[in-house]
Amino acid sequence: MRRTKQPVIDKKERKKIQNGEAARRYRDKKKNEQQLLDEELDELVEKNISLKSQVNEKEKELKTLKKLMVELLDEELDELDELKTLKKLMIEQQLLDEELDELVEKNISLKSQVNEKENELKTLKKLMVEPRKKERRMSDSPQVCMFQRNDFL
Repeated sequence: MRRTKQPVIDKKERKKIQNGEAARRYRDKKKNEQQLLDEELDELVEKNISLKSQVNEKEKELKTLKKLMVELLDEELDELDELKTLKKLMIEQQLLDEELDELVEKNISLKSQVNEKENELKTLKKLMVEPRKKERRMSDSPQVCMFQRNDFL
């Protein structure tokens, strides 16, 4: 009987030792897994920090680019406004040129009319002077004129 108890104890002891070793291997395995997970977590945290930093840089760059675009658009709009103003001024200049041309033509026409009127006036003056000359000549000759000039005045 004693022999049978010894192997049972050995068997129990052996199972206990095996169980302890299995538990230790399991704990080591879990410890290694946890350590790997911790290392992976550290790497992911570092990568996350790096990516957040890149995102911040890209956001700053985007903000700067947006600001530049707004400035460029403002400049383009200013140039467009200047072009519109210039176009209006050119149209006004064209209208003024046309008006000036009309006035020049009118001036030429009026000068021509004035010249005609001056010529008419000269002709009328000549015509008026000739009868006076005739009148004077007539008054100089006593036999032709019966009335004195003073009689009519």
